[in-house]
Amino acid sequence: MFRLDPDLTLTRPIPKLTIPNGIAFNAADRTMYWSDSPHKIIYQFDYTSATGEITNRRPFFTMPNDNRYGEDAVPDGHCLDEEGYMWTALHGGSRVLRISPDGEVVAEIKLPTLQPTCPAFVGEDLVITSGGGTSGPDGKPIDEFAGSVFRVNVGVKGIKKFKFKGDVSKFRTV
Repeated sequence: MFRLDPDLTLTRPIPKLTIPNGIAFNAADRTMYWSDSPHKIIYQFDYTSATGEITNRRPFFTMPNDNRYGEDAVPDGHCLDEEGYMWTALHGGSRVLRISPDGEVVAEIKLPTLQPTCPAFVGEDLVITSGGGTSGPDGKPIDEFAGSVFRVNVGVKGIKKFKFKGDVSKFRTV
């Protein structure tokens, strides 16, 4: 994981990660979340937006050990809604969970694909991507809807978008 600072330097605020997924920030810019997919944990950190400092790592949501979402299900991409709830895709779990600010699952959306990857808000619709590159032993996709994009009206909007606050004139055009 790298942070691009306003002066365009790269900083590694959290070293030695495996597969960081679903980085998101709460509406107040005081909490950062990321999914540690191999360990099946979504962590939260205290975040200082003025400096980009990340401290106080602690679990926000840990996948239950009872395999209720599937043995291979891991938290992947996620986003937050305007009520402070997180929507996280369960790669290998055929669903998206809505998780309360206290880390409790309060709703789920079941999908007709094994590998949902990331939800994002478009108004009150949750748009959900899915993986499609993995094939079964016969070379065919794992399921009929692998690689599809889904849209579900969830009755709530996402939080505001965050914008880069640096001098973009220093970027090279390719």
